[in-house]
Amino acid sequence: MSSSQSSSSSSPEVEELRTRAVREQVDLYRQLREQLINEVERYQREGNHKLASIISESLRE
Repeated sequence: MSSSQSSSSSSPEVEELRTRAVREQVDLYRQLREQLINEVERYQREGNHKLASIISESLRE
């Protein structure tokens, strides 16, 4: 079997799986980022500026 045959037979499926995996990773990243933003706000309300600052700095990176 030549490389063109093997890549052409699975390429659309592989590409679909990769796309889905990347979308899921991005969604998880967004969820975690939102959670961290909420934590920053909570720490600021509680007066724990050190922890809020640590998270804020990591979000800027």
